[in-house]
Amino acid sequence: MRKKALAEHLAQGGEDAETARIHANSIIERDDWYAFTQRRLYGHQMFGVDSVKGTLVVSLNINHELSEFLEILEQRSDELEDPLARRAAVALRTLLLAWARLQDETAEGHDRAELESVAMQWGKHARAFLPGLAEELNLGDNDPD
Repeated sequence: MRKKALAEHLAQGGEDAETARIHANSIIERDDWYAFTQRRLYGHQMFGVDSVKGTLVVSLNINHELSEFLEILEQRSDELEDPLARRAAVALRTLLLAWARLQDETAEGHDRAELESVAMQWGKHARAFLPGLAEELNLGDNDPD
């Protein structure tokens, strides 16, 4: 039941059915309480949070610079074995998970709507400085020299 619900949610977010099934199986087998995915979200949202049968699904907005920034960090970490990029990626994912947990534990209503509004403003402000930060950190260039 949980596996099917997760797979359906991931497929609705844009993963093809087979990839969604494999992703859901992996989440269940590892007994994870969270999952990251990517999808198209609206406005300035950096990410969205959904609770699916006990799993927090954090969807990075492919239309927001944060998604690309994190992808570059992880690519640099994997391909160049850059420990600073790895720590930065882990820190960023941890921050997003903390927010997701906070949002999930906040009851529906005014407080939840306020959190979602703050997240939207956060995304708007982040959109303004992430490209400059990536350039400053030389993240757009995978050549370490």
